[in-house]
Amino acid sequence: MQVPHVVVVMSTFNGAKYLERQLDSIFAQTGVDVDCFVRDDGSSDDTVALLRRYAEHQPRLAFIAGQNVGWKRSFLTALSQAPVADFYAFSDQDDIWKPEKIRVTIETIPENQRSGLSFAHCNKLKVDDDLKEWPRQQHKIPSPSSLQWATLNGYAQGCALVMTKQLRDLVVRSMPLDENWGHDYWVGLLGYLFGHVYYTPEPLLYHVIHGGHGGNVSDTGNLFTNQMQKLKRMFDKGHFPNPAAYLLRNYSDMLNDDQRAFYERIAGYRRSLAARRWLAFRSGLYPQSRIERAAFRVFVMLGLY
Repeated sequence: MQVPHVVVVMSTFNGAKYLERQLDSIFAQTGVDVDCFVRDDGSSDDTVALLRRYAEHQPRLAFIAGQNVGWKRSFLTALSQAPVADFYAFSDQDDIWKPEKIRVTIETIPENQRSGLSFAHCNKLKVDDDLKEWPRQQHKIPSPSSLQWATLNGYAQGCALVMTKQLRDLVVRSMPLDENWGHDYWVGLLGYLFGHVYYTPEPLLYHVIHGGHGGNVSDTGNLFTNQMQKLKRMFDKGHFPNPAAYLLRNYSDMLNDDQRAFYERIAGYRRSLAARRWLAFRSGLYPQSRIERAAFRVFVMLGLY
């Protein structure tokens, strides 16, 4: 079997402190032919200088210094500008990958699907700055249980996924740069709607949480603070993604009849009180936590979704 050619796509922002060790782990990948394409998102530290120095001795690193547009737009822009490859992977600037990370994730995709609209994602280990594992590990679900779930919830973290060239081409065919949706949410949704999603439970990267203490807020008993932080994030644009109108405009030719009917109903939810009630309470669109479900229903009834 031919060794797969993979481009690792990264967006950096003031990441000089940890970037080099992640680049080292990318170029230490085994069983694959790796290039790395980086878009810097307007860093003010030494990130660009570090990239320039690293590229002097690693010709398979290419980078551009861009203006600050935020990580969501930056990742999608970088993906659209990356060179041609068999597969594409996203990378955070401060994680550390195990040497077999890309190879094992690709092998999770059946051979007869590696030239189709497919992606695979892997498990990860959450660690602190000293690479000590958090006592509680939160694992992503392998694949959404329904169209409704995939529409409202992200499930595949960008740093953990590898996609085929065919899926990458579909993703960049029309990029929602003004929608404030994460690149991983968008890849996950298109992969679910039009292709195949695969998952390996093997933890293949160390996902670094800076300033952590080995737990989350609720682990320390401060549940109120945790819930208030969640509530604050809900008012950010894009927290409850509504891709219905965008999909109908740009991917209508690929939606099946059930998908199209579902998204048409969502897109027209503001037309009547009955339509809002359906979306809020009977559509099957349910965020994961109770407080998010309550907020989502309020947003829908007010016409703010």
